[in-house]
Amino acid sequence: MKFGVLGPLELIDPYGHPVQIRSKRARTLLGILLLNPGFVVPLESIVDGIWAAPPPSAVQNVRTYVHQLRTQLESLQQWNRLESAPGGYRLHARSEELDLLRFDELTGSGRRAIRRGDDRGGADLLDRALRLWRGSPLAGLELGPSFQIRTNALEEQRRSAQHAWIGARMRLGEHTDLLPKLRTLLDERPLDESLWQSLIVALHGAGRRAEALSTFAAARRMLVAELGVEPGPLLQQTHAAILQGNSLPEAPGSAGQLSVTVSVPRQLPPTSPNFSGRGQELRRIADLVTRSRGWRADRVGVAVLTGMPGIGKTRTAVAAAVTLREAFPDGQIFLDARGSTPGRRDSGALLSDALVSFGVDPAAVPDGLDQRQNLYRSVLAHRRALILIDDAADDDQVRPLLPGLGAGMVLVTSRRSLAGIQADDRLTLEPLDADAATDMLTHIVGPDRVRQNPEAVARILDMCDHLPLAISIIGARLAAHPEQDLGVLARRLSHAALEELQTADLSARAVVESAYRNLGEQERRCFLALGRIDPRRVTAAEVQPHLPLPVHRIRRLLERLADESILHGRPHSADPTYRMSRLFHDLARDLARRSVPASTHRSSTAGSA
Repeated sequence: MKFGVLGPLELIDPYGHPVQIRSKRARTLLGILLLNPGFVVPLESIVDGIWAAPPPSAVQNVRTYVHQLRTQLESLQQWNRLESAPGGYRLHARSEELDLLRFDELTGSGRRAIRRGDDRGGADLLDRALRLWRGSPLAGLELGPSFQIRTNALEEQRRSAQHAWIGARMRLGEHTDLLPKLRTLLDERPLDESLWQSLIVALHGAGRRAEALSTFAAARRMLVAELGVEPGPLLQQTHAAILQGNSLPEAPGSAGQLSVTVSVPRQLPPTSPNFSGRGQELRRIADLVTRSRGWRADRVGVAVLTGMPGIGKTRTAVAAAVTLREAFPDGQIFLDARGSTPGRRDSGALLSDALVSFGVDPAAVPDGLDQRQNLYRSVLAHRRALILIDDAADDDQVRPLLPGLGAGMVLVTSRRSLAGIQADDRLTLEPLDADAATDMLTHIVGPDRVRQNPEAVARILDMCDHLPLAISIIGARLAAHPEQDLGVLARRLSHAALEELQTADLSARAVVESAYRNLGEQERRCFLALGRIDPRRVTAAEVQPHLPLPVHRIRRLLERLADESILHGRPHSADPTYRMSRLFHDLARDLARRSVPASTHRSSTAGSA
């Protein structure tokens, strides 16, 4: 089966015969799905792509078109080609079946060949990629604005590939052979200054200096007449260089002087064998990939995952990245920012790691932060890569690591909200639900152990706050001690969860205490006060008897604790109300008790007896 979007919509059956889709709307639907192969396109986006003003029956109509399209595909023995998914639809196609995927594959390989100095191989691969084009993408289909952005982005990718091909051919000395193609391209895009510059350089390289100078004059007349502007700096520099007999500026698509070897990093850690739940979050991240590849193809997609310590931010981000890795064939890197642990890494060090991962010679990494950032953006400009930044400390640490234009994605995990980062999606992880928590424990200790005493298991999971870290710790202990009575363990957890939730190399107390250590003095005082109130209802009024400050000051402190993922709730409501996890509350209560002089503690205990 063959599909084509690099021109009018094309569908070729397994025997090489064109297939006609009679319904105009069904053709548009197929085009929309083919622009995002293998990814779920949300139903509401399909509606917006088909209609400028959707009718009331739009959703039902889409389902009808899906049925028509699926029926036609199945008549060609294309079973399960068009798939229903939560919230939308997905069409599967391989690179040898869809010209768009083949174009991406060939251009990526061509650019990598050029970067390693193989201009001949790169030019041949880019030529094969450009020959796939039959016209404007999905010509003849009326697409909504968001998908028009996608087709416009494809046209820009085509132009970029053309310039890279021209640059490689120039460096091979094939100036004369290039002239007919350059003139054809200029007929199509007469206001493209880079094409004029390439034609002038090719004429000069072919020994036709006078014609090169007259071509500059023609370009100037065209630009002044059509746009009212003089030629840009590159054209003018080229003209001056020819007049003065100097070296010409590099043609567009030049490989440049940067020492970069081909490197496709695969740095993602393994997924946790006990990973459970988080289906909604994984779907949202997958949808973001669809958007950034489709109607947001002009910029890199950014997702921020936040949540309290031990909630499973890294597990979730890694699981999402591993699932989506095939969408990022130019590499996936993992950067540990160490924002909540000793040895926090600055942006410059992280940029250096990223550059070396993508093949930059360590000796060529600039010293200055701005220079590293510019090089980083240049290296990633034509790569479909995924950057996972784990445990980010703050906005300033992350911001330099966001690439510019491209088709990649950045996943960031942090305890803080990172409100200053322009993210396409923000996901705040909550504790696992009962089913996911039970499933996770079952993965660790086995179903028989869980079935022995389901009531005790439920209590144990409650004492763990349904946090993946705590469940991992208690699961490891149970797996190491199969004789452990579940009921006894549940009772011990109810009395001293923080002390029980530790193994030789993991400690729940150490993890939650690290969040406390990162607080300022005022926030610490507020945290200790929370140990003296009900953690299920945290308000400024409830805290004030234990923290002698004005209510508005306490509200600000509670907001800061929420920003640190220590509290959860509605910080911006009229009457902000929060809740505090059991483990954080146990820590606050313990630290508050230690901060009270012993005589005061004995007195208060005696008075309550």
